[in-house]
Amino acid sequence: MPWPNTIPSDLRKALDNTLGARSVGSAEVWGAVKEWLEAHEPEAPE
Repeated sequence: MPWPNTIPSDLRKALDNTLGARSVGSAEVWGAVKEWLEAHEPEAPE
């Protein structure tokens, strides 16, 4: 999968859910991003 130019809809939903929590920190945001990256395995940009 090439690196997306805009936020994919499923990643947006995951981040919206994470950021909508009452108490959220960088670890929770990274967890959502990491899960998405592991599921989609995009190639890093050059």
